[in-house]
Amino acid sequence: MTVTEAESKISVIIPTRDRVHLLERAINSVREQTLTHWEIVLVDTGKTNSTKIWYQQLTAIEQSKIKYFALRAPEGTSAFGPSAARNYGVYQTTSEIIAFLDDDDEWIDNTHLNTAFTYLNNCLDSKVYLSQQEAIRDNDLDKPIRNNSIWIENINFSEISINTLSNDTYLVDSYKLLQKGQFCHLNCTIVMKGLFNQVAGFDETIHYEEDKEFYFRLLNKSKATLVTTKVVSRHFIPTKNTASTSIDLNKKLFYQLTLYQKSLFNGVEPRERMLKETSDVMKKITEARLSENDIDSAAYYALKALVCRFSLKWFAKCTLILFKKAFKI
Repeated sequence: MTVTEAESKISVIIPTRDRVHLLERAINSVREQTLTHWEIVLVDTGKTNSTKIWYQQLTAIEQSKIKYFALRAPEGTSAFGPSAARNYGVYQTTSEIIAFLDDDDEWIDNTHLNTAFTYLNNCLDSKVYLSQQEAIRDNDLDKPIRNNSIWIENINFSEISINTLSNDTYLVDSYKLLQKGQFCHLNCTIVMKGLFNQVAGFDETIHYEEDKEFYFRLLNKSKATLVTTKVVSRHFIPTKNTASTSIDLNKKLFYQLTLYQKSLFNGVEPRERMLKETSDVMKKITEARLSENDIDSAAYYALKALVCRFSLKWFAKCTLILFKKAFKI
């Protein structure tokens, strides 16, 4: 069932944390959209009142388009992560179509929301709309890292297409898209709320690459996905001075491991790809443990990586690690 323009709007969920100077850029890119029936749901997980003070200075008309919610963790506990903020934001809206935008990024195509709205309301076969983005380092704003998208690239969409809808937009087979081994950034993901609820939103226990895990579950529940090759977003790679949070390498690896193990447990297809990704992360953990001279832990993850995906090269690596463990080398 689709919704008409009069019955619905697109809600743009923006989690933010104490960086109003970047947030304004993101919000301005929503204001510039040709689609007028949008709302921003701003979820503030910061430690200060800077975002709230900024919001209170908006006019009444601006506040009618931008909803502000403070999501504060109990004193003495860690702040809520972006997954919790996004879930909370979706819960606060009655819109049938949900878009996401990071507070330090921006949309550069002012027809983005209008195009997504049109396709999602006219294509009964898909409840997900994906697009492309370019990445730029915060300290080199005039030079994209690559010439095109850094998320879904080098794919001939006509090969996995169910239907070609325009020169740059396709209805593709979700399973075949997952086989390509890439994922779409949240800035470029627009989803019907019914599907969001069906996959139970974001996993709030994952604090790194939670968007990838969400993408896997989203496409796993969708037989067909709308994809455009248009670059609609600009993603700013943060520096140490602009990053809202930082996660050390070990935590990143274990979040990644949780992501792929959960995907395997939930039956996300293609299974072979999930096994490969799980094995690759375990290999990285193995190398990290070896660098710390933790041979016992390295041996454990090395063997688990081998079980997930056998190769003669890694078998030789495991043999060497087990030899070191046995003889305390």
